[in-house]
Amino acid sequence: MLWSILALTAALFFAVAGVLYRKAVAGTSLHPLIASGLRSGPAFLVMLLAFLIMGGSLKKPPEFYIVALASSFFAFFAGDSFFIKGLSSAPVGLVYPVAYTFPLFVAVFNFLFTGRKPSIIVLAAAVLMALGIKLAYSMNNGFSFSGLFSGLMASLSWGLGISLASIALRYATPIELNLIRTGILLSTTSPLVMRNLDGIRRINVKWLLLGGTLGIGFGPLALFSAIKLSDPVGPSVISSSAPVLAVLLAAPILGERIEKSTLLGATLVAIATAIASVWG
Repeated sequence: MLWSILALTAALFFAVAGVLYRKAVAGTSLHPLIASGLRSGPAFLVMLLAFLIMGGSLKKPPEFYIVALASSFFAFFAGDSFFIKGLSSAPVGLVYPVAYTFPLFVAVFNFLFTGRKPSIIVLAAAVLMALGIKLAYSMNNGFSFSGLFSGLMASLSWGLGISLASIALRYATPIELNLIRTGILLSTTSPLVMRNLDGIRRINVKWLLLGGTLGIGFGPLALFSAIKLSDPVGPSVISSSAPVLAVLLAAPILGERIEKSTLLGATLVAIATAIASVWG
């Protein structure tokens, strides 16, 4: 199905973006909001160009802008902040699998907002996906309550952000929605970026900008297109494979070693993706 191909494309964009982010900020302590502000610039420009070429319109009802603003807040500000906070205080083997259970929250919020019950098979695929991520990051195991809490809050926030985005898509195209979301992120973080130019000079900005173009530009565009053709749940399950894809991509890009547990985790992720594609 076309929507599953788009969702997998989104996962690949997210995965490459994650590797590029690591390449850009390795060894630095750049605040996540500053990084988000920087990466939003090229993503916004790409969306603006696509918007102009496709002849989009911003004449939308007020509820569209309210929902788009809420979606941006939960996805970019709450979700990403909790995720980065978790990674700074707990092993990735805990934070990643917990945070990337967000398709389960998408299913819950989608039911609350629309009354549509999620398929048991798709929910099982979401659980299988989380197990695959857990295996892929098993070399970094450990427990931290703050890490667990941060991962759960990131998962909940991302799930709510995606569910709200699916509602906003009733009024707009994926390009129009992502233009507004990246525009909100750019406008709200620009003052913070301007006050921290010294710290920005210590990172590899070009990789962060490229990662932003993929991670919050083309990635969400592909995901929203998949949601527009399907519903939020199935595409969310497939797109949540990004962490495992990132581990696999880190080998050729960053020269990192791939463990056997990673390959086993990737196998479970592939099975979960296939299940979500067929029954999503």
